Amino acid sequence: MDEDGEWLTVTAAAQRLGISRQAMQWRLKRGTAKGREDNRGSPQVWVPAVAPVAPPPPPAVASASGATSTAPSSSAEVAAIAALERVIDQLRGDLHRERVVHRRDLELLEAELSRPLTILERLVGRHIRQQQPEAI
Repeated sequence: MDEDGEWLTVTAAAQRLGISRQAMQWRLKRGTAKGREDNRGSPQVWVPAVAPVAPPPPPAVASASGATSTAPSSSAEVAAIAALERVIDQLRGDLHRERVVHRRDLELLEAELSRPLTILERLVGRHIRQQQPEAI
């Protein structure tokens, strides 16, 4: 590692940044992360030395049945989780509305694109009929 950062595998970079491997791949594809291929052709990601480090996973809490789960440990965490869940619900609603608009726009575009094709087919048919000799 040099003093400004280091080249990591996609998986290691995602773990360092606290995101999924797929999210890291999307960042590379969109160009929001700097990438290259190593000598074997495997993708690598440049992670600056000042990049945020993912927080450690929350502690596991044992339930009465003996199963472990990660549970918030304070009311501040519960409030933060509730706020994030509201944001997620809002974003899901926004995404749904955008999909409906996109679907409608796509249908309108398909209708608009089919209209010139119909006109062209009529013109070609008329031209072919004009070229055929008339029967006596």
